[in-house]
Amino acid sequence: VGTVNAQNENYYGGQKGSWAITVGADPVIDFVGNMFNGTQDNYLNYYGATLAGKYFIGDKIALTAGVGFNNYKDKAFTYGNPNDDKEVTNTYTEGFRNFSLNVGAQYYFRPGKRLQPFVAADLVFGRDNEFTVNKDFEYKEDGDVVQYDSKLKTSAPVNMFGCVAKIGVECFLSKSVSISAALDLGVRTSTYKSVQKYETEDPDVSKEDIDSQNYKVKNSRFT
Repeated sequence: VGTVNAQNENYYGGQKGSWAITVGADPVIDFVGNMFNGTQDNYLNYYGATLAGKYFIGDKIALTAGVGFNNYKDKAFTYGNPNDDKEVTNTYTEGFRNFSLNVGAQYYFRPGKRLQPFVAADLVFGRDNEFTVNKDFEYKEDGDVVQYDSKLKTSAPVNMFGCVAKIGVECFLSKSVSISAALDLGVRTSTYKSVQKYETEDPDVSKEDIDSQNYKVKNSRFT
């Protein structure tokens, strides 16, 4: 969905020197999808731009830039006493953080018309990090927390670089407001690593035991 700052009142869309702001429909579609399938699995992919802008360097050509982002976190609690919600013995957190940056150009075949087919190309950089944090707690006899006994954190950060070709159509509901749809075809290369970090305040756990649970796996790549 976009809104355009146009210079000619009898012209649909942008002309040279005008600009537009675009809001991606992915988050709305994902939210509706989660409502119907009863899960929280739908989330923004690397190529989708949540918020974008474009500047027209000609009546047919616009330079584009956008950012995509999505965060998710869920925390579960375990209680030592089911009747006391203050006596938490364990918390388990999982989630992800996604971010992408797109830059490219868009070419319109019917500038000024209500229905405008277009082609576009983007370069994309993205970063995704899935993580889990598992904490165990100790208690005094009165139920107050002393300190967390141990924490195990895992993460899997991924860096991605790719390019995307698009073909689509933009339909103007008014002189400066439009909706559009596009088919994307892209390639990407990604590097990722796995990290696990263990911490504990238990004096009976040796440094060697702690170090044996910490690791980093680097230089993995897929295309």
